[in-house]
Amino acid sequence: MRSIDDDTKLITNFLKRIQKNQPKRRYYAYQFGNIAFQVQTKAAFMMGKFGIGPFALNNNNQILTQLYGVKFAKSSGHKNILESLGCLDLSKNTDKTGNSILSWISGLINIHVDVAKNPEPPRALNINTYTYNVVNLLMRTGMGERTLAFTAQPIMFELARVYEDASGQYMTDISKSKSSRQRTAIRQFIKDSYTKSGTSKSDMKFIDEMMMGYNSSEEEKAITE
Repeated sequence: MRSIDDDTKLITNFLKRIQKNQPKRRYYAYQFGNIAFQVQTKAAFMMGKFGIGPFALNNNNQILTQLYGVKFAKSSGHKNILESLGCLDLSKNTDKTGNSILSWISGLINIHVDVAKNPEPPRALNINTYTYNVVNLLMRTGMGERTLAFTAQPIMFELARVYEDASGQYMTDISKSKSSRQRTAIRQFIKDSYTKSGTSKSDMKFIDEMMMGYNSSEEEKAITE
């Protein structure tokens, strides 16, 4: 008989593989009295609270898209990112390696429900408010463990940090909306990354237009110029 813990193991087994060659975290006696530890623990519990909803909603919605064969329409011109990755089909039952997509989503729900017992998976795999949407999209289109390999990249951790910093109320320009601050911060981070890598301005503009498909303020547009 299949256990719900089998779904959780999809996540935890992948985490063990990527942490295999990483140094183990040491825990010290009476660490619970440390303020930094308490702040981290609170953040982990909040992560668990916020993470259940997005994946539970996508779990139900995935069943509907499977029933009705929902797919993204192919672009009429150049292939977009989803089309290039083969991520247009929301009606799949299994991922590229044969694991059930609903099992992946169930596992993602479980690691947030169990965050008090084990807060490591969401934190180590960079599953948070910045990555919820992309994790659900890639999982539902059959990317499976490749989704977690993507979110666990160092640059994705840095992007999530930039996003969270811009989402706060302290040391930010509260005259602007939170979404505007988030977009501006992300665009600035991307521009800085391009500059360090020596990316040409034309390539920067092309990637920016492809990745940021929403209306932008003049200030946000100026970042990429």
